Amino acid sequence: MPRGASGSPGIAILAVLLLFVGSTLACNEVKAEGDGAGLAKTEEYVPGEIVVLFDDGTSEAEIEAAVAATGGEIVRRSGVTPSRVTISVPAGEEDNYVAAYGKLDNVRVAERNRVVSIPPDEAAPETGSGGLKKKIGD
Repeated sequence: MPRGASGSPGIAILAVLLLFVGSTLACNEVKAEGDGAGLAKTEEYVPGEIVVLFDDGTSEAEIEAAVAATGGEIVRRSGVTPSRVTISVPAGEEDNYVAAYGKLDNVRVAERNRVVSIPPDEAAPETGSGGLKKKIGD
C-alpha cells in the first residue's frame, strides 16, 4: 500500500463535511425550527391581516363571536386546522389586534400574517428564478 493512502478516506470525509457545513452557512435564508422543508420565513407581512389559532375544540360559532367582539373579519379558514383563521384588520393596526386576540382565553396564538418564501427548485423551473411567496394564512 502506498504511503499516505490509509489517510485518504478520512481526508475525503472531512472535505465533504466541510463542504456541507460551508454551503449551509453560506445560505442567505434561515429556516426557523419547525418550518416545512424548503420554506423560509421572511420579515414581510401581509398588510391588514393577522392569523389566529384558537384552542382545539373551539366551535365555529365561538370563533365568530370572538371575532365579532374583538374586531376584524374572517377572510380565510384553514382547511387543515379548523381553529386557525386569517382575519382582516385595518392596515397599520395589526399589532394592536394581535395583542387583543392574544388576551382571549381561547386563543393559543395570534400573530401577523407572515409571508413565507419558497426558494426556486431546479426540479420545478415553473416557479421562476425568484421563487414564490405565499401567505401563511392560505
